[in-house]
Amino acid sequence: MKKLLSLCLLLLTTIAGWAQDPEPTTFIDGDLTYTVTDDEAKTVSVKATSTSVTGDLVIPSSVTNEDVTYSVTRIEAEAFKSSSITSVSIPASVLTIGNEAFNFINALVSVRIEDGDTPLTLENNYYGAFQNGDSWGVHYTKTIYLGRNIVTSVENRSCTEFNTVEELND
Repeated sequence: MKKLLSLCLLLLTTIAGWAQDPEPTTFIDGDLTYTVTDDEAKTVSVKATSTSVTGDLVIPSSVTNEDVTYSVTRIEAEAFKSSSITSVSIPASVLTIGNEAFNFINALVSVRIEDGDTPLTLENNYYGAFQNGDSWGVHYTKTIYLGRNIVTSVENRSCTEFNTVEELND
């Protein structure tokens, strides 16, 4: 009877282990960490490996890991928060920018969002995505270059938070 009970317990433990969702695949390339978001569609999200990312940041439209090429479709929430980047170029492959992805980056002066067929979704709101400074004295990214329609996941806001908003004509 003890053996049968032990065998049943082992079987249930094994089945429970199979039923759990596996951890998503992540890999690092330089200063960026990628997480596979869809194995079949071969898409990934991106974030900084640490806050030591500095200077001009160009997010690639695709990245290859173990002979598989993935499209970069998402910038994770808080992905580059508190880093020291001065400008960022976001490719048309990116469909979503997570909440507070570029918050508290006092050095950030320019954001370029490439034109694309699909509107870009900014989670929460876009002044939150690019708000800089601290809780006592907020300043905002100086210039944002918009290449396509912006869709926010909460109430729509204007671009009045930016000193300059320019549309790209690429």
